[in-house]
Amino acid sequence: MASVDALAARLLSATLMFDRASLAALEALAAESDRRVLRRGEILVREGDPSDRFFIVLSGRFTVHKEDSAGWVAEIGRGELIGEVGFFAGLPRMATVLAARDSIVLDADEIDRGTHNIGS
Repeated sequence: MASVDALAARLLSATLMFDRASLAALEALAAESDRRVLRRGEILVREGDPSDRFFIVLSGRFTVHKEDSAGWVAEIGRGELIGEVGFFAGLPRMATVLAARDSIVLDADEIDRGTHNIGS
């Protein structure tokens, strides 16, 4: 599991939200966070639901769907965040996100919403 945590830490450090955090702190966050495996077509988040957590894509690909749009409006891949805007702003989910293929995400619910600090 340590190599997966190191990969997750490297992916996190490449995002603006975590670019100033140490790799050790990010690796600890990854070790404490749950991973979710989604099969192609599975819904990760649904538009309108509460934004109680956000996710980091470890592998796979996702499509973003809005209720008022035909087809998908965006794609999300490895190293990208899902749901962080609603999570930190305290807003409901702005879109539904589906796994476009078998995928794995890190459930980043160990972050302090108020201060954007990594939980210990």
